[in-house]
Amino acid sequence: NYVLAVSGNTNGTLTIAPRAVALTGSKLYDGSTVVAAANLSVGNLVEGDSVALSGSATLAGKDVVPGGAQALASLAGLTLDNRNYTLAGASGSVAVTPNGALTIAAVGQTSVYGASYSLDGSPSGFTVSGLQGDDHVTGISATVSLNGAPASATSANTPAGAYAITPSAALGLPANDYVVTYLATGALTVQPRPVSLAGAQTYSGATSVAGPHLSVANLVPGDAVAV
Repeated sequence: NYVLAVSGNTNGTLTIAPRAVALTGSKLYDGSTVVAAANLSVGNLVEGDSVALSGSATLAGKDVVPGGAQALASLAGLTLDNRNYTLAGASGSVAVTPNGALTIAAVGQTSVYGASYSLDGSPSGFTVSGLQGDDHVTGISATVSLNGAPASATSANTPAGAYAITPSAALGLPANDYVVTYLATGALTVQPRPVSLAGAQTYSGATSVAGPHLSVANLVPGDAVAV
């Protein structure tokens, strides 16, 4: 019932819709959901085409997903330089990788021989650098080596001296977002215990007193000190 005549035809139009791109990429964990265009690659292109991407996108979450990726939640901040392609209907995901810039270093602590001491694992017991966004470290495990084994506290009989503090097990961090470097830069210094001296001697006209005339007090039970 129809024919394309030599003349008198009515012309129509063919609309070629832009092609939706696919986006993939990776970024180092930085505490934010923003991903820059430089971290993204553009796929689903016609062979021979190239598309430049600028701006930034927003991820569904900021954290590392072990074995997975964060979906792109918003592409509103991105632009393409090729009108044959569109971000409308585009999809993709970004692998967020752990940040290895976080360093936690123990700081020095002191105690006195004869008194037990629990190592300070609160924020006053360490320094931290490389945190991202609003992240923070609320505490650590701090130990020293006593008799060849790690210990979080000394006893009254721990000899005076310096003991390197080993930090570990940071608290308060997102589970998978960091690779932490721990530095045993601080030491627990167990200071010698001051003694008390008392004694008696027969008047000799001198101000000196010999050691045998003195007794030593303020000792740890079981200890003996000769003067």
